[in-house]
Amino acid sequence: MQREDIDGVSPVDDGWHWKEIPPFGQSATPVICLDLPHANSPLFAIFWIYPILSAFFISLNDWGLLTGPGSFLGLENYRSALDEPLFWRSLGNTAIYVVIFVGVTIVTSLLAALFVVSLPEPWKAIMMTIYFIPTITSMVVAALVFEVMYVPSYGVLNYLLSLVGLNPVPWTTSDTLIMPSVALFMIWKNFGFYMVLFVTGLYTIPQEIIEASAMDGANSWQRLWHIKLPLLRPILTFNFVTASINAFQVFGPVYVLGRSVGGRDAARTLVLHLYRQAFQYFEVGQATATAFLLFLLILGFAIFQMRLLREQFEY
Repeated sequence: MQREDIDGVSPVDDGWHWKEIPPFGQSATPVICLDLPHANSPLFAIFWIYPILSAFFISLNDWGLLTGPGSFLGLENYRSALDEPLFWRSLGNTAIYVVIFVGVTIVTSLLAALFVVSLPEPWKAIMMTIYFIPTITSMVVAALVFEVMYVPSYGVLNYLLSLVGLNPVPWTTSDTLIMPSVALFMIWKNFGFYMVLFVTGLYTIPQEIIEASAMDGANSWQRLWHIKLPLLRPILTFNFVTASINAFQVFGPVYVLGRSVGGRDAARTLVLHLYRQAFQYFEVGQATATAFLLFLLILGFAIFQMRLLREQFEY
């Protein structure tokens, strides 16, 4: 383990590295964080390369969960996965979720960040804490709470709608509303995380630029659109890419909240699809092939986003 100038210990490289970095907003007190192993270390090969190669080998075989390896099929599992109607149904459900989750999460977290930085102390810390609490709550516990809130007959959400004279909404029992309902839960669960990143990015914008633009007559909207958003492009890119990657891999909330739609596959996402292939139908080879197709989809979408948002702004 490599530690640099810490307690006089000489560095020994085994792939894991310690770094001294200052905490946010400070520069004097060092802390220690753990970095990933180098690509040329044995740990990288054991924990990264070997599992990937093993999974790819499984995807090329007729591999059962209980029976183990069978005959070599080549790319047949990939062809079968693409020919299966449930794959495309799962892809469609996932796409609906990705569009709603990513779009609404980025917008709400940015608005929350703008609101937080405009507050005086100590309200900034208080509001950031309130917004961030859902991020650290248990996924399954929070999903179970929302499942009760979504109940059409006695759920809290429909009770609030009844107070303003609206009819009950079948949040999780409707094939049309199940994915938006899951997205609504995950937006509440995760937007605080992206809000913190936006707040960090807003604090890195030089105040002199904001003040100069205000002196030149720029209003709040013009300062946001022409100054803050362009200078937030690195944070925007990171948030868009990471939110999309997380959205494509959604599983837990769909597994919990999607139980109300039964076997109609309205809440069947790609990860839930490959989970059922592996652990319900015991087709590990085809499930692994589906996982690699999902990986290629996420990789392509992330590259597209990074190319779309890669333009740099200097000040």
